[in-house]
Amino acid sequence: MTVVGRFDRPDGRWYIDPLDSERVYESVTAALSAASGKPWLTAWAAKLAAQYTVEHLDEVQAVLAGTGRDAAIDLIKGAARRSRDRKADVGGYVHEVIEALILDASIPSIPEHLDGQAVDYDGETITIGQTWLDTIIDGFLNFVVDHQPEFEMAEATVVNPQAGYAGTLDMIAVLPRLVTGTRVMIDTKTGATLDKRMSAQMAAYRRCTEVWLDDLGNRAPMPRVDRAAVLHLRPSYGRGYKLLDQPADEQAYAWFEYHLQVLRGEERAPKPTGRPLYPARADGTQPAPLIEDIDVEGFNPYRKKLIAAGVLSLDALAAMRKGDVTLIKGLGAKAPDHCEAALRRYGLAFTEDVLDVEEALVLDVEEALDAVRTEDQARAGVA
Repeated sequence: MTVVGRFDRPDGRWYIDPLDSERVYESVTAALSAASGKPWLTAWAAKLAAQYTVEHLDEVQAVLAGTGRDAAIDLIKGAARRSRDRKADVGGYVHEVIEALILDASIPSIPEHLDGQAVDYDGETITIGQTWLDTIIDGFLNFVVDHQPEFEMAEATVVNPQAGYAGTLDMIAVLPRLVTGTRVMIDTKTGATLDKRMSAQMAAYRRCTEVWLDDLGNRAPMPRVDRAAVLHLRPSYGRGYKLLDQPADEQAYAWFEYHLQVLRGEERAPKPTGRPLYPARADGTQPAPLIEDIDVEGFNPYRKKLIAAGVLSLDALAAMRKGDVTLIKGLGAKAPDHCEAALRRYGLAFTEDVLDVEEALVLDVEEALDAVRTEDQARAGVA
């Protein structure tokens, strides 16, 4: 199943406009997850690690004997991640099944890596197999029989360009047997309990203004819906499902906006390392930063080579001529421009003086560089 514009990467889920790769939208579910504290996760992960060790002791011992302690530790501590990934894969597979049922297509087979696996849902262990799949299918088909839905879209990318977010909507359907509000936005869930953020998620989807139709950039206005609901597919229900109304109102949307602002605040937060503070020179002036403390795009690849050559601070770099930077071993033709940009950022520039920089670097006899180096070495703790 390929969702239009969705892009999963290590730092989260994003949506990229097919017409403009520079326009990137935050994911509704990523915002809700990132801004919600989950203090119970630590205990949950520890429990899974302990359970895995006890239940797979022979495997752990074999890894320990074969590839060592670090590999065995990685195997154990990865139990929570593997469980989380399985749940995500199961959720993705369920959506594929529902989409096939809506389109009257062939039901996809259970992925091999999931078949027979035990998945923990809020303390309830479910074994993924044909019996489990049949309960999902039966519940959905009973929903179809009871409500006679007219499906208008499924697995659609919906976007709010003005607010800067996007998401994947499970389905919109007209339910003619409802007394009021027949066009319904529906999200499908199979877990034992529903997340308390469901109403915020549905409120965000409801306020999207456009639908991305394909990877070519075709799009359509977001259809108006009368209400939002969760289709909860569970074998414990008499008909295998419950259609649960969700507010998706202004209060729910305000809650989503709060989560979105928290996420954006996290993204804009400064790096935790902080800016180094240096003692003043004897004359009371502020020394330039050490090369090791500079983080400037384009300049960073040259830091180690400059330090190895004895250029420890921007003061030392500014005492050089621009053209002589390439005399330092390992610095290429682009290095002078990147070094100049770093100097400019701190209000400095290369010297205009005619210096034999190569001799200065190798023999350390040039007076200006020698004075700067002595100070730099003292600040950097170099003997």
